[in-house]
Amino acid sequence: MIIYVGNIAPTVTETTIKKLFEQYGTVTTLNFVSDPRTKQFKGFAFLNMPAYDEALLAIDAMHGIDLDGAILVVTPAPQQE
Repeated sequence: MIIYVGNIAPTVTETTIKKLFEQYGTVTTLNFVSDPRTKQFKGFAFLNMPAYDEALLAIDAMHGIDLDGAILVVTPAPQQE
């Protein structure tokens, strides 16, 4: 399942996010989204957790936590057609 992680503080690293989610299962990919022109981090990321039940546990546990002063928004990513 692809998971959207929003409202990430600029001080948070990819390693930090990956470690947090790996508490609940395997994370196969993690993509911090940056502006293509300025290369500035946009404050959100997408990660893939292939096991559906692990992904749901991670979403439930991580949504709404305070990480470096920002409250994370964690949801299943919208499906692309």
